[in-house]
Amino acid sequence: MRALKQRVCASVCLVLTAGLSSQYERGYLIAEAPKSHSTLALDSDLVLHESLVLPRFTTLNCRGHRILPTAAGQGTTSATYEASKPAAAIVVTGDRGVDVRNCIIGQDGARFDFGLIVLESKNAGSSGHRIHDNEIHARDTGIVFLRVDDATVNNNVITWTTGFGVTFLRDSDRNRLNENTLVSTETPAATMRVVPGGPFRDGVDDGIFLSALLLTPLLNLVVDGQLYQFPNSEDGHYPSSDDNILEGNYISLPGSSAGKSHAGILVSGNSTRSRLIDNTIDRAGVGIRLAGLMPTQAVTRPGRCMAADGSATPRFCTTDADCFIDGIDSVPIGICSAVSTDIRDLRARNTLVEGNVLFGPFNATTDALRVAIFGGNGTVGGVIRRNQISGSGTEGGILLATYMLETGEVTGNLVQGTSFALLLQQGLATGFGARVFLNQFTGSTSRAIGVLGAYTLPTELSWEGIGNSWGHEAPPCFRLSDTPLPALIQDSHAACVPVAASVTGSR
Repeated sequence: MRALKQRVCASVCLVLTAGLSSQYERGYLIAEAPKSHSTLALDSDLVLHESLVLPRFTTLNCRGHRILPTAAGQGTTSATYEASKPAAAIVVTGDRGVDVRNCIIGQDGARFDFGLIVLESKNAGSSGHRIHDNEIHARDTGIVFLRVDDATVNNNVITWTTGFGVTFLRDSDRNRLNENTLVSTETPAATMRVVPGGPFRDGVDDGIFLSALLLTPLLNLVVDGQLYQFPNSEDGHYPSSDDNILEGNYISLPGSSAGKSHAGILVSGNSTRSRLIDNTIDRAGVGIRLAGLMPTQAVTRPGRCMAADGSATPRFCTTDADCFIDGIDSVPIGICSAVSTDIRDLRARNTLVEGNVLFGPFNATTDALRVAIFGGNGTVGGVIRRNQISGSGTEGGILLATYMLETGEVTGNLVQGTSFALLLQQGLATGFGARVFLNQFTGSTSRAIGVLGAYTLPTELSWEGIGNSWGHEAPPCFRLSDTPLPALIQDSHAACVPVAASVTGSR
């Protein structure tokens, strides 16, 4: 083992520090690398006592071998929660060029809480990290990205029991998640952590979660004796998550939605130009959920730990506990001060949902979320285009609420076999401005259009003289039986022929 440690540390000494023999119970690593890039290859399965930490320009090739925790995590509430040992299999601290491939991380009965956690890689460009051709079986989250740009995640199989398949948190831009299979395990609602040792969340079971998580002011993460902090804002500016692409993934969330968020894909606050393209979602509470915060959102910003002499330290904090962190501080470094509240516009903007295929049932326990595509209250300028929805007769097809009702575009979609093909929810909307045209809505088991709550907005479902097809082969092509409010909701230019296939447009 000593010779192995010397051989590995000659090229990747930032990864394998003192204590190697206690870190790996069986199996070993082979280093074969030029000075500019290090390669680790697994020769057999590993049982980890500590997370494997990867610095910049490192390739980990497990060559089909399995990485397992010493002990799986337990507990379903914050009071009973026990972390796996270690909590995360792999932590990528390098800011450039890490490649993780051909690994099997965890298994049923021996899951890490977190498969991979990737930190602090802004503006990586062509040197962005790659995570591909792996199996990842986690309890809380398969892969977590925190302030990471330009990563590529493809051809992985990811399962989880309670939490998320993949999360993009804080200021994470231009990442690409494509051709992955993500499947949750039908576990009842339980408590999970956002990051190891971090805040708890209850009732989460989402496939892909793209969010700055702005209502959580501070995330602390200790890795290999170093503290990494992720405040929602450092100076009153709240960065958005921009230009992320989720493409060609297969997502299945079977089982009950009772007591939990249960979205195939959830795009939330302060994200811009997210692209959700050609994904297949087979069962969930809600297939694709476009969310966001409000235009005058109150959000708490962390302060700084203040030293005894009254000077501010670099440490972010929300309570005094952040000024005395186990494993980092031997004594308190100060007290927490200057936590503040800002009012900001933190809506999501210009999300594109295109070419996705969604199969019901969608079984969220609230009417608004029991839909294939939820165009939500906090999204501005979203486009829902050329998607195919096949329902089970119990859910809605596409819902437009508040700011999507005012500013969204819905075109070229084929919606069949749902309870309501199109649902409208006025919420805070002051007028109907959505562009709804060239959709094909057929086979609704209740009615073609439904409304949730009070609805008072004059609504024209044709745009520039182009309407939709409602499944009627002879005039009238839009009928009183299609609309719950004939005096308000009309399609003046409806077609009696299929129209969705005629939609064209570039990506």
